Amino acid sequence: MTQLNTAVEIYASDKNRDALREKVAGALLSLLKSAKAGSDHQLQFARSYAALAHTKEQGAEIRNLLDGKFQGLKIDADLRWHLILCLVERGMSSRAEIDAELERDNTLTGALSHERCIAAFPTLEAKEAAFKKATEDESITNWSRLSAIQGYNRPIQRHLHEGFVDRYFDLILETYNSKSYEVSTSIIDLLYPSYLISTQTLAKTDAWLNGPGKDSHPTLRRHILEAKDSLERALRVRAIDK
Repeated sequence: MTQLNTAVEIYASDKNRDALREKVAGALLSLLKSAKAGSDHQLQFARSYAALAHTKEQGAEIRNLLDGKFQGLKIDADLRWHLILCLVERGMSSRAEIDAELERDNTLTGALSHERCIAAFPTLEAKEAAFKKATEDESITNWSRLSAIQGYNRPIQRHLHEGFVDRYFDLILETYNSKSYEVSTSIIDLLYPSYLISTQTLAKTDAWLNGPGKDSHPTLRRHILEAKDSLERALRVRAIDK
């Protein structure tokens, strides 16, 4: 399922991605409906379907999953948060709903899931707050920072990431030099604009490697070079998906 999601979100061309999302989600929904009630397959199909649902009608099925309308599917706290996150990033949930969910699951895991959902709202304001929290807030835990990044970096919201690319490259050198390895690498690796797959992103990556990052620490350069390799691979594959 992870590889299938990567094929759609990373390797499909821009003009084909939405149609592929709808097609794959439709196939997953059929598999979900025919899966044995209470089985691991049913659970995996439900999670993957929710991640790829594209149309308004498919989004409504995420709500049906959350409401327990699929016989045998155990809706535990982890699955509930996953489904709510998928609704949030599609503009199909509200702050009131995620606040109520936190009251239902008032645990550390619930609090982190709540933070992830806040960052996943499909607005520039949500992305700005998550980006600043991840890169500037020194008071938060590493888990909280990771939740903010995960909520920020939703593939269906890639259009909201465009204004952050230059800011990312402006801060990574100072981030690596001033923060712990764990903190700096989570920011550098997970905030790289991996869903903005274009020659423009590649050019900005090369500009950093040949400019501000030319004499940076080899470990930092390795992280950016690995991200560049993944970007170049995606560009090669997309060129075939015409």
